Amino acid sequence: MIDCVNEIKKLRDAKVRSATFSFVKAGPVTCTLDVAALHMEAGTSANPVMPTSAPYIYQEADVALATGGGELAEDVNCESISITLDNMVENCADGMRLAASGEPLQLYNTAGCRVRGSLSRDFVDNAVYADFAAGEEAALTITLQRGANTASLTLPRVLYIGDSLGLPGSHARRIREMVGFIALGSTDGETPPITLA
Repeated sequence: MIDCVNEIKKLRDAKVRSATFSFVKAGPVTCTLDVAALHMEAGTSANPVMPTSAPYIYQEADVALATGGGELAEDVNCESISITLDNMVENCADGMRLAASGEPLQLYNTAGCRVRGSLSRDFVDNAVYADFAAGEEAALTITLQRGANTASLTLPRVLYIGDSLGLPGSHARRIREMVGFIALGSTDGETPPITLA
């Protein structure tokens, strides 16, 4: 259901095109969805069930990085992380056919999913940069917990595709690195690039 200005719209046969998870210090964790649907029609007022617990916040997150080909270990130096999961849903117009309906008949996504992200980290060591320079795979997990509720994102194979140290010169301010990455699935296709639990 979409609450438009003058009426309620209802989407049917919808797929999530992409989901972006944003973890920023001193802020709530957010998940932004981009949705495509085959049909949109007039709807009635929705009665959403709103959660009663407070949202997860980034300072409650446990972040673990595996660097240098080693095991996952806690990393407290990340100040922000963004992860975008793209379901590779093709353009809605690709589902159009010579038919009476003016709506697409199919939403195609036959290419699996692509996961990209970035992290901002205090430059306290060269572990991440060394992995980037050597083309070494890493791993990343983010675990959130509040009371009895938990959520986790696991990226078992991460490859860094860019590292910007942003050197300020003359030590005018702290040094932090902005790192771009892609998440990889297993070569046999059995393990996805990201797992949400």
